[in-house]
Amino acid sequence: MEQMEQQLNLQADIAQIHNTTFQVQKTKESFIVQSHEFMADPKFKQYFETLYLLRSWILEPYSLWTPEYFGMCSEVFKQLRETGTIDPLLIDIIHNYRDLPARPLRDIIAERELCVQKGDYDWCITDKGKDKYVLSEQAIFEDEEIKADFAKLEKHHDVAKYQSWSNDKVIRRRMTTERNFRSKERNFRWGTPWEKYVEHLDSICARHGLLGFRGATPLLAKIAVYGTPHSLRIDIPWHSNPDIKRDLNLPEITRVLRAAGVGRRGPKLLAMRQAMDKRAKLAYATELEGIQLGYKGEELMVYVCEKSGLRPDMDEGNYRRTLRHGKELTLGKKAANKKKSQKNSAKE
Repeated sequence: MEQMEQQLNLQADIAQIHNTTFQVQKTKESFIVQSHEFMADPKFKQYFETLYLLRSWILEPYSLWTPEYFGMCSEVFKQLRETGTIDPLLIDIIHNYRDLPARPLRDIIAERELCVQKGDYDWCITDKGKDKYVLSEQAIFEDEEIKADFAKLEKHHDVAKYQSWSNDKVIRRRMTTERNFRSKERNFRWGTPWEKYVEHLDSICARHGLLGFRGATPLLAKIAVYGTPHSLRIDIPWHSNPDIKRDLNLPEITRVLRAAGVGRRGPKLLAMRQAMDKRAKLAYATELEGIQLGYKGEELMVYVCEKSGLRPDMDEGNYRRTLRHGKELTLGKKAANKKKSQKNSAKE
């Protein structure tokens, strides 16, 4: 906890949230301020780690959020003000999100969010794929049916009212979700001007394979690769029919997966890793057993190697790494590191 407290810097956190991509996130400075206030209050010291975790997620790329953290923060702040406590079940839920994605992945996703906001999906497409898209795009610019459909949209609705907040004057269709899982906003409604407009826009985009319009210019849906809380998703519009190896930038897509900590996979490699993990856990358990029996130093190392099946000629560096890996597998990485930190503090 002391290390977390030392890392806290309110002004740096405010600057970081202002540098996030989306308005829904960058305008929420007040949540950062409140989280710092609660963390600094001695009355809530027992909830420091929970508050620190929420504060950390608020600063991470919005695309990687699983719950809606601003709503979660609001509920936590409300409970602390009214009762001085947080519902234990809510604490458990928050701590289920304690493992933030790997830093390299977060950096890449933040960078890709900025590209997508500008309509730039080209990072995942090769030059040949881009050329193919440009040809398709030029064709829709001259499509008289699209022009006629957009004229009808303007006739029946106040389109300018629904254009994006920035100067690019973009309107977009509603986003689709996985398989048969539809959010309530996808339910058909025909009561308000907005509901009639969005149904009309969705129908035009579905007919012509569009994402939306910039002004009166149609935006052809592109191949898109983007991060979600659970996966790297590849959207391939029906109209595109790409050559996967030629049109998709597979090395860049693989780089994102590698940044998530995904190693090479295969039946043989997986079996080898499982065997190594099993041996490392056994080595750690054997070391604890040897310590209880009074073994130390080289004598302990010989005992562990004999009992757990490690090579007797293993050098000390590999031996220590194996034990550390076994400890992390047994206790969990966070608990293992915490135990190591406590041991170092006791030595000092």
